Amino acid sequence: MKKLCILLSFINLLSCSSLSFISSQQTSISFDDENQKTKEVSVEVSKPFYMWGLVPNEQVVEVDKVLSEKGFENVSNISIKEIKTNDKALWMFFTMGMYYPQSFRITGRMN
Repeated sequence: MKKLCILLSFINLLSCSSLSFISSQQTSISFDDENQKTKEVSVEVSKPFYMWGLVPNEQVVEVDKVLSEKGFENVSNISIKEIKTNDKALWMFFTMGMYYPQSFRITGRMN
């Protein structure tokens, strides 16, 4: 049992997950603040990781595609924040790190 705990601790130290936010440049988005934009829009994105974040090694989120799928075009002043909930922590705890969900909120402004 002690060897199993040491092995799991070692794997946990070596594991890391990566989530990249990029633009596919299909629609116009901007990370700059434009004062003429009036309506705030928000979209939640969830990506699963497995085995303490080892699988998949990297996930990619195309911000403009996610926003356009929800019907939001020409979004500016984009911000991305991680959503931390008790549900995620419970999933990680009860699966001993085998399932590691990551959730983010993409917020921006549009006409």
